[in-house]
Amino acid sequence: MQKLPSVGLTTGIVDADLNLPLPTKWTEAGSVGGVRIYPIKSCMGVDVEEAQATLNGLRSADSCLIDRHFVITDKKNKMITGRKHPQVVLVEPSVVADAKTGEKTLALNAPGMEEVRVRLPSRVQAAKINEEKLELWLPCMGIDLGREVGEWLSTFLLDREDAGLKYLNAYS
Repeated sequence: MQKLPSVGLTTGIVDADLNLPLPTKWTEAGSVGGVRIYPIKSCMGVDVEEAQATLNGLRSADSCLIDRHFVITDKKNKMITGRKHPQVVLVEPSVVADAKTGEKTLALNAPGMEEVRVRLPSRVQAAKINEEKLELWLPCMGIDLGREVGEWLSTFLLDREDAGLKYLNAYS
């Protein structure tokens, strides 16, 4: 049995069995009312006008956001989720373009906190950054996005200094 590779969409996995015959008659089953991606695991989603299904996940067509390609971690690089830290669902990510350069940054907002912005590495920059081993569902590699955002997340989520924001490198 030949299968196409699995592609993660939101929380489901899609597998295609190429041995099944194609339908001869198609029936409309509904329509898509909107598309929302969740760039940071457990945080608020971002509504997008258009998205592209890629091998790395659902990518917004007009920005650099890929569904669940960022993860908040503790000092041991273990994933922090809304199950254990429910306030994480209040973190609102967005993409903001710099007024002078046009460079896109990831902005995070949360109640009672000043906005923090994170420059995202380009393909060239990502290749030069040392990746760290992360403990998610399975071990994987990611890039630390810096002390400033780590301190911001620590203050909001943990009331101590040991959180970080990691980028699951789509370029590797």
